[in-house]
Amino acid sequence: MNQKKSRLNLGTLYAWPMGLWFLIFFLAPLFIILVYSFLKKPPRGGVELVLSLKAYRQMFNPKYAILLGRTLWITAVSTLITILLGIPC
Repeated sequence: MNQKKSRLNLGTLYAWPMGLWFLIFFLAPLFIILVYSFLKKPPRGGVELVLSLKAYRQMFNPKYAILLGRTLWITAVSTLITILLGIPC
């Protein structure tokens, strides 16, 4: 019984590096992108530390909806192709 309990603890210990890697290289960049999405973009580029919802208001423009639809379509097709090529390998 005691060996089984120590194996479970080792599994948790082995998962920490993967969790840390996930946090640093996946969640942290997503958080940075989220913060940048609320900042104001001046005409000459860069960002200003002024909170703005302009980028989210632009998403309701019909032109952006077409662009979003195309992006989702290309994403779905490329994912399907990747899966079909990857499964036999």
